[in-house]
Amino acid sequence: MDLRQRGVGGTPGKEIGGRSSSAASVSSLVGSNHSNTECNETTPIMNESEGFILSSGTALSIASNQPRSSSESSSVLSMFMIKAVAIASIGGVLFGYDLGVICGALPQLTKEFSLSDKQQEMVVSFLFIGCGFGAFVGGDFCDRFGRKRTIIITDLVFCVGGLVLMLAPNIGTVLLGRIVLGTAVSVSGIADVSYLTEIAPSSHRGALVSCNEACISLGFLVAYIAGYVLSLWFPTGGWRKMFGIAGTVALLQLFGILLMPESPQWLLQQGKVDEARASFAQICMTDEEAAKRFNEAQAICRVDDTSTTVDESNVLELSHSMLPQKSVSQFGSLREYLSEIQRESAAHYKQAIAACVLAVSQQFCGQGIILNFAPEIFAQTGAFRDESALGTTLIIGLVKFLVTVIVILKVDAIGRRTLLLSGVGLIGASQFLLVLAFGFTNENGDPRAYVAFVGTIGVAIGYAASFGPLTWLLVSEMFETRFRGRALGVSTVVTYTCAFVVSYTFLSGQKVLGQSGPFVLYTLVTLISLFFFAVAIPDMDGKTPHAIEEAMNNMWLWKYMRSAPSAKACTIMQATTTTTTTT
Repeated sequence: MDLRQRGVGGTPGKEIGGRSSSAASVSSLVGSNHSNTECNETTPIMNESEGFILSSGTALSIASNQPRSSSESSSVLSMFMIKAVAIASIGGVLFGYDLGVICGALPQLTKEFSLSDKQQEMVVSFLFIGCGFGAFVGGDFCDRFGRKRTIIITDLVFCVGGLVLMLAPNIGTVLLGRIVLGTAVSVSGIADVSYLTEIAPSSHRGALVSCNEACISLGFLVAYIAGYVLSLWFPTGGWRKMFGIAGTVALLQLFGILLMPESPQWLLQQGKVDEARASFAQICMTDEEAAKRFNEAQAICRVDDTSTTVDESNVLELSHSMLPQKSVSQFGSLREYLSEIQRESAAHYKQAIAACVLAVSQQFCGQGIILNFAPEIFAQTGAFRDESALGTTLIIGLVKFLVTVIVILKVDAIGRRTLLLSGVGLIGASQFLLVLAFGFTNENGDPRAYVAFVGTIGVAIGYAASFGPLTWLLVSEMFETRFRGRALGVSTVVTYTCAFVVSYTFLSGQKVLGQSGPFVLYTLVTLISLFFFAVAIPDMDGKTPHAIEEAMNNMWLWKYMRSAPSAKACTIMQATTTTTTTT
């Protein structure tokens, strides 16, 4: 599952309206994996020819030590920026690794502690308890203590969680370690992406943030490789080393981030003007560029989204920096914060429903089950045993990584709606293959192994082409700037909640409904969501939130549904909210 995941906040939202280039929106894909209401929003813009690793046809320009003009420096990255990106992207690898490592560790854990099906589900799902907690508090924590300090703290939490799991004497300690790691995963996703978007120059921000997205998929692949290799080298106790790797990688990021400056954008928001100026001087290649970015960041920090409607074109002109969002603490109480979300949902009920369906269906399509329980699924077929069952996850990880990179590069060329419908359709068809594989056994009474294998690969490809990169991109595009952060935040919490439910019910669901039962549910949910997307979500390529609102009004579902128009719905829900608050 690609949870990007992404405090009560979601992945920092990206403003996509008005883009003309194919690569312009790739940075918005970071949504999956990471969310932050508080860590403000970005509008990265780049041209197809401006690339960093993931861009096609152009090699990364590395700055030399020779002085450059401002115009020249805008087309290249300094060696300092490359190091900063590498250090921040380690967080993406950690994010993916800690989500995927349980796939290789679970078989050995099950044998060592004689785990029941319910205990196996707990080991997988308890990570998402920590993720949910981290999503709820991470954004506010990131705003209070700064991006750099938050990264340092989460790296230490990664180390603590890894150590707890390495030394775990019983299943209870394993569950505690999983919750600790889940918290670190969620907060890390917020802090790493916020730091990266705030230090990166606008001309390269899209590609740099997309690099982090690719690193998350790379983290899954590394987790599968580590699980397979360590299971061969250490038939017993290898799972301890698998979890320990996460702590080692976190130490690398910890030592690296200590040498980096704090985000100048955050420093300005805290009123630390001199420190922000010094940070820009360290980040930028020329004094002229540093002064320009400092002035642009100051202009953005003067924007008050509680009293000013920010024009999208003005945001673009201000170097696509971060727009402030209210944090939970600024509302005075959680109740006020939730009331504000309810009011905003009433005013944007179509977008709110679409965002909810995206968040729920991306988990109930069953892709997380494939990633976490793949060895168990293959072992159930009877054709794959032990190492061979675990080895098949390498193919899943490699396919997932390659498809993610392709989608990042081609999302604008192919189109969001095309990718979403085709990807979700592929998931539905692949889940149906799994229904057939486990519902109609072969002559030996075993599920049809190779049909199941094709089904699992199909689910991984479909998800990597649709829900994985597009959920957070679409949600961020549907909402206006002043609402986007909180919308992403709510979506993130819903996503982690659904991830917990799906992971906690798979094996027990097979016992109650039969081996094919859960796959029937995933198929139905996927097909229903496919129908919803076809009749409710328009093509959003290059559109502003206002244009998307108009396009949604012309979609069949919103055009003919029985609900009241948004204005009336807003009035009704606001009245309900007022009554509830008064009560």
